[in-house]
Amino acid sequence: MDSKPKTDVGIPHGEMPAIRLDESKVRRTNRWLVGVVVVLAIAVVGLGAALVVQAGSEEPAPSPTNSIWSASSAADVALVDEVLAIWTDNDVDAVDTVFAEDARVISADAPEAESVRGIKEIRMGVRFTVNTYERIGPVSTATEPPGGLTSLPEGNRFLFFPMLIHDDVFESAFEVNGDGIVETIWVFMPTETGAFA
Repeated sequence: MDSKPKTDVGIPHGEMPAIRLDESKVRRTNRWLVGVVVVLAIAVVGLGAALVVQAGSEEPAPSPTNSIWSASSAADVALVDEVLAIWTDNDVDAVDTVFAEDARVISADAPEAESVRGIKEIRMGVRFTVNTYERIGPVSTATEPPGGLTSLPEGNRFLFFPMLIHDDVFESAFEVNGDGIVETIWVFMPTETGAFA
């Protein structure tokens, strides 16, 4: 260590000036800020309400131009979304709740041939799929078979909607029985006029 004595260094001490605020300006600023926050909160609530109303007013999908198509019920839209979530999430345990025992999935790759048949094969497909499935448009319903599909048993209906599988756009139709159980799924490559026009 240094054995030399330290010399005092004189630092002038200054006084810190007192900060004075005009209380009337502070109160005005606070009122103004509160007003802005209230207006923004009202705007956010109004925008949220408008989005909810708009989301609930889906119109039939534009692809099926045939007059047999109409807007689907909320239950049918929920069924489509549930089935797509089952495939995306690999939820094998939920398969039995939405598919018939002898359900079929017919692929766009080979529309004339069944890709998957029966609940056991559907469970296997759900378990091992690596794709994501997302509905990208409204669901339309038909109670008569559209072009290219088989006859429709009494009480059954078709649900049509566009969807993404991974990043590719497809058109799909579910044949659903009167109990809301999926009997057949068709997945088609999109066409200019729609798969079922």
